[in-house]
Amino acid sequence: MKKFLVLICVFLVALNFAVTAQQSVEAEIIVVKPAYEYEKSPFYFHHTSLGNWIKGVITDSTFIPQNEIKTVTHNGSQGGSSVTSYPNYELINLEHSTHWSVSPQESYSIATKHSDSTELADSSAFYRFAYVDKFKDISGYKCQKVVATNKLTNRQDSMYVCKALNSFKFRANSKFRKADFIMQFFYRYGEKVQAFTVVSLKKDVVPLSSFSFPKNCLFFNRRKDLEKWYEDQAKLRTEAKEGLDLPDIRQKK
Repeated sequence: MKKFLVLICVFLVALNFAVTAQQSVEAEIIVVKPAYEYEKSPFYFHHTSLGNWIKGVITDSTFIPQNEIKTVTHNGSQGGSSVTSYPNYELINLEHSTHWSVSPQESYSIATKHSDSTELADSSAFYRFAYVDKFKDISGYKCQKVVATNKLTNRQDSMYVCKALNSFKFRANSKFRKADFIMQFFYRYGEKVQAFTVVSLKKDVVPLSSFSFPKNCLFFNRRKDLEKWYEDQAKLRTEAKEGLDLPDIRQKK
């Protein structure tokens, strides 16, 4: 009998270990900081990457807050902008080129699909990559400059890569997923150039649920659909308030 009980205990421990293992996975955690030249940005982009899935969180530090909701405000030369940080997040699937913004609420969550996901496609095959004899240290790693030239338009993009980090599958610029690990890339907005720099990277165990939608999630394929839903909810609340038939509790003489 004792032997039988021991076997049951061993089985339950093994089963619990297996379930726990299924609920946790090793993922890549990359923190990217954007900044315009001569301007400081308070934003940090936290990317948790597993295969084709990427979970992104915007916050004002290199760490993700666990118990608070923050609004990060940036006032630059182009005006002010603000974003809500944790627990809001982006959920991206590169294989299907889908990008969702997820906003967890108390009783439900809202997931809104981005209509334009063309930036998620891997365009490496349309570019020629030329390694330049220019090196610099970025976040403690020796990086080399690479110029990517579009074969059709001859438009050029520049970046700094680190071959020693090619064991990481994540790429800070998803359109160059065949390139070596990108530590810094540049993007032009009109007359200004914005640099995106990897400030930290590691592999760590995270919950598998990080790459799934919350329970009781409402899905909207367009931002306009979400705005319409908000308007309808406000109208229903107004109608319900106006339709209340409250008794007259004043004393009758």
